[in-house]
Amino acid sequence: MESMSKLKEQYHFTADDASNLHDLLPVADEYLNSLAGSFMEYLYENPETERLITRHSSRDRLEAFHRQWFRTLFQGEYNEEYLRSLKRIGQAHVRVGLPVHFVNAAM
Repeated sequence: MESMSKLKEQYHFTADDASNLHDLLPVADEYLNSLAGSFMEYLYENPETERLITRHSSRDRLEAFHRQWFRTLFQGEYNEEYLRSLKRIGQAHVRVGLPVHFVNAAM
């Protein structure tokens, strides 16, 4: 397993980068609900992603999770626990059979 310090080094991600993202947290919070709602609308426009959500979760649960995930992007904590969280998200996508192109298109 890659370590977060190794990934930060590889991507030239610095403490200043983390600080800059953290400074944007109030902006992220301002748009959090509208972004999450729009994202869920996007997911439900596609019958395949709608089926996956309905089969493995619920709209409310997934929307709440997306709000939480989006907020972590700006919280300034990019450590081993953050990396484990990202890996769990990726594993969940694999477990439910979400094609990778949906993840890329959604981002």
